[in-house]
Amino acid sequence: MTFGVTDKGFIQKMFSDIISSIETKGKKYYGADWSLDQYSPEGAIMYVFAYELAENWKALKYAYNADFLDLCTGIQLDYKGKEEDVPRSQGRYANTTLEFTTNKELTVPKGTLVKKQDTDLLYSTTQSLVIGSGLKGTVNAVATFSGEEYNSSTGLINELKNGIIGVTSVTNTTPATGGEGVESDNKYRIRIKLAKKARGGSTVDTLTSELSKLAAVNNVLVLENIGDTIDSNGLPPGTVKAFVDGTSDISIANTLHRIVAAGIDTVGDVTFTVKNAGGQEKDVKFSLMDKKQLYIKVEVNTIIGTLTEDIKKAIKENIINYVEEIQVGSLEDRVNEIVINQLSAQAYNVNDSIKKVTVAAALTPNPTSTTDIPIPIGQYFYCDETTIEVV
Repeated sequence: MTFGVTDKGFIQKMFSDIISSIETKGKKYYGADWSLDQYSPEGAIMYVFAYELAENWKALKYAYNADFLDLCTGIQLDYKGKEEDVPRSQGRYANTTLEFTTNKELTVPKGTLVKKQDTDLLYSTTQSLVIGSGLKGTVNAVATFSGEEYNSSTGLINELKNGIIGVTSVTNTTPATGGEGVESDNKYRIRIKLAKKARGGSTVDTLTSELSKLAAVNNVLVLENIGDTIDSNGLPPGTVKAFVDGTSDISIANTLHRIVAAGIDTVGDVTFTVKNAGGQEKDVKFSLMDKKQLYIKVEVNTIIGTLTEDIKKAIKENIINYVEEIQVGSLEDRVNEIVINQLSAQAYNVNDSIKKVTVAAALTPNPTSTTDIPIPIGQYFYCDETTIEVV
């Protein structure tokens, strides 16, 4: 086998390869009866030496991959990001929609804190909510701190930190999404690629890249119709529409206003009035993504029999990353469906002991369907450890 730089990329020489090579050459020079005994003083020294060589090979592979955006990781990926003026995010805040139910007309103040059940995790409403005669209303809320632990399934953020007279119940009607600690290599790599694409001057690519930088935005899909008729996505001619997973924030409108060319209108369900440099006001519109909770069941058979908790956790992490990553970027970059075979692949990739995987997925609990699930434009599918079952 050829190691080092090959036509298939860099092939790393592993510790086992080095030991095997030493044994093969030892037999060649000292006879077929010669063996490498790791318990002898000479053998122990050779094993230590082989380990050090293996570590050097690992460093060589890391250095080689540093030249390639799709392969580099860690600090080398940070260097790639700095070249594109895209720093790695040090944390993002989960966001969700809260529904308040009352027994009278009242106003829920901005900054009202709601707790995730059985935890101390808090979420704050981003604006005041006036509840009228319908005795029910919804408002956006953001986690008080960054971190993955603030991501949540629907219905779990349901405890008022401080009681409000007249409020009978509160719950999150959409999953809390977007919370993360230091940005993962995979997500960071996607944002770097978006920035590189934006250099081409495309309005869609530039908007996707610039909106993705905002603290209020976790994910974005931008559509544009520069034609003369309504397009296949239902977009009127001469318009831009941004679907955002995040908070309804004026920074989004300001970015749209700054980048979208004069004469092109923005469309959507959320409207902010912004001012240009001359003080003239203009309504800028966008839409919040329609979040859908995805439920997945993974049945795994391994050659070792017992399915360990570490393997279960790794499978869940792989699936969560896959679902998030296929929904990032421009329309042509995205995958428009949840592919069951790809979910299976995420499980197989975790451990060599896995010999069979069966996956079912649906938008309702206890999934049994093994059919791929289309992702409509404007919807965002989300899953977390509580909605993925590995057995």
